[in-house]
Amino acid sequence: GMYLQWCLFQMPFWTDAFGSLEPGEGRAVDDKSAETWWMGSWSVFYMAWWVSWGCFVGMFVARISKNRTLRQVIVSVFITPTIYSILWFSIFGGIGLRQQRQSLELQKIGQDYYNNQDYFKVDG
Repeated sequence: GMYLQWCLFQMPFWTDAFGSLEPGEGRAVDDKSAETWWMGSWSVFYMAWWVSWGCFVGMFVARISKNRTLRQVIVSVFITPTIYSILWFSIFGGIGLRQQRQSLELQKIGQDYYNNQDYFKVDG
C-alpha cells in the first residue's frame, strides 16, 4: 500500500519547475517548492529517459514508415511535430504559469510586510 501510494501517485507529481527561482520571481508561497538543485537533476533524468527509449522510438518510426516515401517520413516525423510543438508552447507557454505564481507570491509579501494582501495589486 505504501509503495503504491507514495511511489506511483504522490512522488511522480512532486515536481516544481519553478524551484530554481529566487524569492520574488514566482517561487511557491506554501514553502513546498522544490530545492534549487531539482532542475539540474531533472535534466539528467530526462536525458537518461530519452537515451533508454531511443531504440524503441526508432523501431516505432521504422514500423509506421513502411511503404512511405522519404518525403512523407520526414514531414510526418520531423516537420509536423516540430511545428505543432512550436505553436503549442507559443500559445500555452510557461509565462502564464509564472505570472500566476508571481501574483500569489506578491499577495503573500504584501500581507507579510504591509498587512495588505492587495498592496501590489494594480487595477486595470
